Amino acid sequence: MALAARRQPRRITHIGLTVPALGPAVRWYRDVLGFELLAEPVTVRAREGHAGKLASSVFGPAFGELRQAHLAAANGVALELFEFREPAGESRPNDFAYWHHGWFHLCVVDQEIDALCAVIEQAGGRRRTDILTIFAGGPERMCYCEDPFGNIIEVYTHTHERTYANRSPGSQPAPSR
Repeated sequence: MALAARRQPRRITHIGLTVPALGPAVRWYRDVLGFELLAEPVTVRAREGHAGKLASSVFGPAFGELRQAHLAAANGVALELFEFREPAGESRPNDFAYWHHGWFHLCVVDQEIDALCAVIEQAGGRRRTDILTIFAGGPERMCYCEDPFGNIIEVYTHTHERTYANRSPGSQPAPSR
């Protein structure tokens, strides 16, 4: 296969997120962010049935049991929630270790950013920043928040394409403070 053929943008199908308790997390992402629950949550046990064999292959010999749910955002990208039971899941320290490699936030879009950030707070989450303007003089705004389980959620007022497309090469976001 030619290199050019492999360089096409790929679609993101889902993001996997570990939570301490599946039921409250499903309700929070459904009720606060409006994600649609695609199917009832399931329990997966090591080496039981096809799903158990897959999970054992992915997670290795220490894996025993998890609960899992699939939710979808308005654009079809899914959120796959995992509650690990065996071994038991562990909460990360209460720090924003953005300098550590790996995923560190999920971003959603809502034109009513003030209202969504208020709902996040009312539903047990919190704001990590004020609502900030991304480009000086532009309408695009953002705010970093946190769900009740310690996961970072960024809220944008516009899609990523709308925010960053057609910017001049030297364009830089406005300073955050």
